[in-house]
Amino acid sequence: MKRKINLEDVEIIKGLANGNKKVIDYLYDHYFTDIFLFVKKNSGNLNDAEDVFQDALLLIYQKVIHEKVVMHNGFQIYLFVVCKHIWIRKLNRQKNYKRILNEISVSGINLENIESSIEKVEKKKLYLDHIDLLSERCKEMIRLSESGKSLEEIAKILNIESVHYTKKVKYKCKERLIRSIKSDPRFYELSNDI
Repeated sequence: MKRKINLEDVEIIKGLANGNKKVIDYLYDHYFTDIFLFVKKNSGNLNDAEDVFQDALLLIYQKVIHEKVVMHNGFQIYLFVVCKHIWIRKLNRQKNYKRILNEISVSGINLENIESSIEKVEKKKLYLDHIDLLSERCKEMIRLSESGKSLEEIAKILNIESVHYTKKVKYKCKERLIRSIKSDPRFYELSNDI
């Protein structure tokens, strides 16, 4: 059920940047149905539409936080174009792509930038999925390493006796992560998109 409020694009952008639950609810209430109908019309189902919508909101959130986002045609059109590109990429990967009639041509939207952002989000998602498969010790080792901690600091935090052993454990954890990522079919799909 659509709520009786109407948010301006600026309010939506600010709400996304702040993680405002009311704004996110508003987006689902006002825009999800159009995305669902598009995905359904193009070989998808409700779960596919939910995934596409969530991926699009995550991508737009990251762009809002890290870049200046210009939406010449309004938030609704921008969201739809992002969702459309995410779904087309998924269809292409699944080899179930059928030509989409009624392509939307919107001026003022940098499609290459959107494609690049989608790819970054998908790579990040792949990485995070495989981090979750590691042991708690490996997760912590990699998290500390990525935060810029030295081997000495990591050894102290994880209560490891020597820096040499810490280096060995870190290497093994990264190896496990790399093997795990490379065993995922998404890795090769993302590699082939380059």
